[in-house]
Amino acid sequence: MKLLKNVACLSLLLVFAFSSCIKEPAPDVITEIEEVLITSSLNGSVVDETGIPITDAMVNLGSNTRFTDENGSFSFSDVEMDQNGTVITVDKEGYFSNTKVLLTKTNQTATTKVMLIARTITNTFDATIGGISTTNGGAKVDFGANTVALQSGGTYSGNVNVYATWLDPTADDLPLRMPGDLRGSNTEEEAVTLVTYGMIGVELEGDNGEALNIAEGETATIEIPVPAELLNSAPATIPLWHFDEDSGYWIEEGEATLTSDNTYVGTVSHFSFWNYDVPYGLIHIEGTVLDFRGEKLSGLSVVISLENGDAGYGWTNSEGLYEGYVPKDQALKIEIFDSCGESIYTGDIGPFEEDSTVSDIIVVPTEGSFLTVSGVLNNCNNEPESNGYVSVATEEWGFPFNFIEVNNDGSFNGTVDVCGDLEVFIYGVSNDPFSQGTTTSHDVTGLTELNVGTLISCW
Repeated sequence: MKLLKNVACLSLLLVFAFSSCIKEPAPDVITEIEEVLITSSLNGSVVDETGIPITDAMVNLGSNTRFTDENGSFSFSDVEMDQNGTVITVDKEGYFSNTKVLLTKTNQTATTKVMLIARTITNTFDATIGGISTTNGGAKVDFGANTVALQSGGTYSGNVNVYATWLDPTADDLPLRMPGDLRGSNTEEEAVTLVTYGMIGVELEGDNGEALNIAEGETATIEIPVPAELLNSAPATIPLWHFDEDSGYWIEEGEATLTSDNTYVGTVSHFSFWNYDVPYGLIHIEGTVLDFRGEKLSGLSVVISLENGDAGYGWTNSEGLYEGYVPKDQALKIEIFDSCGESIYTGDIGPFEEDSTVSDIIVVPTEGSFLTVSGVLNNCNNEPESNGYVSVATEEWGFPFNFIEVNNDGSFNGTVDVCGDLEVFIYGVSNDPFSQGTTTSHDVTGLTELNVGTLISCW
């Protein structure tokens, strides 16, 4: 996906996270963002680092659990969610867990995309001696002698297996990897939005798979490189934040210093996912993306950036809506991308002094970009399905970006981005009980509308 390159990220709509070895308690009160419980829905997809769908990943939203299908897709319909930030977690053996925070509206359907990072050993050392673990990109974790203990309590003196990963803040796929939605809670327990200069996640295990962490009263040193394109804006000292997977917030704890070799170095007393960020005051914005016919466009990538290039990412939902938290009193640029990563709209918005609604964005598509798909979805009893969705993809086996909700009578009608492809692949899904229909292919050469007739959510 060709999103904006070489940018640090701020908070916007739907972004990604990994879990930690240990859960630190969230603050009792995080001001400014209140919980608002609503009934809403969610469609999503889970992929690995190469973009291949992950099957049978477990997705948890509150007390609700789903498993991804053969296309890596999952869905929650009409469940209780927090309008201002619902936490979901995605787990699969052999991968870091991923935590995500979603914003949504009553009776609308949010879209999310989740990448799982392979969980591999980066180093093994003797706990009584200590050691240094170097990750991808040259990030480092330095452990002193006798500084690791059993997470459940008690000393540990065996070998320590380190699982660590560094997230490059300038990477194109950062929105798929990054934790939470970059809302943070500072030391005053105030909600802020963050601009990241890099993240690192660390998990520790013993010889027999025991969960380990830093011993009480001890610390480890973490060091991350600062990409050259971010050095001009990198402060001499920067707050450190650890991710709390229960609340979905980054919690401020400590700081790091920029060294002469362009790395940030700081110490931590426990392991979770750590982030090097500059905080901003935050406000909420939202807007809608339409095509030239006034059709609401779902599943489009939205990038909102500051003048210095720092950017946040999200996707439009089933009603063409994007929303998120952005820095207060800052001039912003908004850019819309199609499913192939091609920019289809650029404009200026802000500055905003308070929560605001942005004027509708009208996208003028290239030929064949958007397709209105309609029809009826029946369940396994050949009766109208009222609790399901239809997936529209441009590859038979891949990452389906587009979902169309069905109405109470099983009918569906939605406009999706097919990126100018001449063939689309469509299947229907029933949510309760779960079943998925056969994938059908359709030649859409020269079409702007496609009626697929009746789909059955069974093989």
